[in-house]
Amino acid sequence: MTGEKKEEGCFGLLGKTLEHSFSPQIHGLFASYQYRLFPMEEQALAPFLEEEMKKKGRLQGLNVTIPYKKKVMDFCERISPEAREIGCVNTLVRNRDGSLTGYNTDAYGLDYMARKAGIDFSGKGVLILGNGATSLTASYTAKKRGAAWVKRVSRTGPLNYFMLQKESRPVKGSPGYEARNAQIIINTTPCGMYPQKGGQLIDLEAFPLCQGVLDVIYHPLATPLLLQARRLGLPHANGLSMLVAQAKKSCEYFTGQALGDEKIHEVDKALLRELENIVLVGMPGCGKTTVGQQLALLTGRSLVDTDEMIIQKAGCSISRIFEKEGQESFRDRETQAAFEAGRQTGKIISTGGGIVLKQENIDYLRQNGRLVWLCRDLSLLPVKGNRPLSKDRKTLMEMYEKRKPLYEACADIQVINEAQPWETAREIVKKLEVTL
Repeated sequence: MTGEKKEEGCFGLLGKTLEHSFSPQIHGLFASYQYRLFPMEEQALAPFLEEEMKKKGRLQGLNVTIPYKKKVMDFCERISPEAREIGCVNTLVRNRDGSLTGYNTDAYGLDYMARKAGIDFSGKGVLILGNGATSLTASYTAKKRGAAWVKRVSRTGPLNYFMLQKESRPVKGSPGYEARNAQIIINTTPCGMYPQKGGQLIDLEAFPLCQGVLDVIYHPLATPLLLQARRLGLPHANGLSMLVAQAKKSCEYFTGQALGDEKIHEVDKALLRELENIVLVGMPGCGKTTVGQQLALLTGRSLVDTDEMIIQKAGCSISRIFEKEGQESFRDRETQAAFEAGRQTGKIISTGGGIVLKQENIDYLRQNGRLVWLCRDLSLLPVKGNRPLSKDRKTLMEMYEKRKPLYEACADIQVINEAQPWETAREIVKKLEVTL
């Protein structure tokens, strides 16, 4: 980065809906300037930029997000060659004469995101989901990195999602036929983003040559598309690293000072560890709640117990739910609890022993969390008492044999819980590299 050092001023993020933005937190890790959110309806855009930024100079720079990345170009006296070629701007810098220069730092961010995931565009067919401003950035980046071809798909365009359904049979030579041979897939749409409940535009199993998946969404950390990519063993990445990398490049434009790429890794890792939930799974009575309480004390995070969520909502014990409603009804309640707990961030989540019986539950918990299988010798697990399914030692053994492969499949790490609970908690923190 070259250029004279600029005086520190006020900066921020301009967009329509910004309540889930991590940008102030990220910029605070890169620099010491003031950074604010500016949610705004379109009719207020022109007065805001002309008066507050250009004329009065109350803002020295802005990041721009949906839906204004194209609209702000009309207010720029200068636009960088890269941003002009892409066709959208996501960073505005106020010059000393009050004029605005527009840049695109998203391309830098997406390129970093792909490299971090080990995804190489060179010689590959690239399919981009969406036709908005971010899709233009993705198309530019893929082409710049040597993609063999790039196609964008939308709901109503000549290449649409209907053509890409797993059940469809596109004719050879048709747009859908070639698109099904994509090797890299990039989602640039809001599908799968909070506050929506799930959502996935395509089934990756319809793309036999797929070698990597990128999703610009970062809230949640793992969308349904990325969860499927994980299950299929495909290299993949969410949009958090893209967000952090583009913020670093924006920060350089704001301040006129270069930052090393190692700073991106540092901020990305710190933010990820702060946002990720620690989810405890394991057999009934293995100590999930007790260890969860110790983890909460150790990390300063709140403990969320899915069994307690069920009890509070039902107004009675789990044994009573089994007795009154049956196991199937309880499992439905458990899935709702997994959905509500998994949407949160930065929590310790303790789960019921049978939560792994539904893949849907695991997906909900994994969208923002890493799963820890808490293991304990079966002879140490309690039977009877308040546990409707742990009636005796034989039943417990049968339950374990059924659930063991499910625990193994879903867990990111495995930890033995046969020491003091606080010692087990420290072992989990060490293995997950959680910052205290």
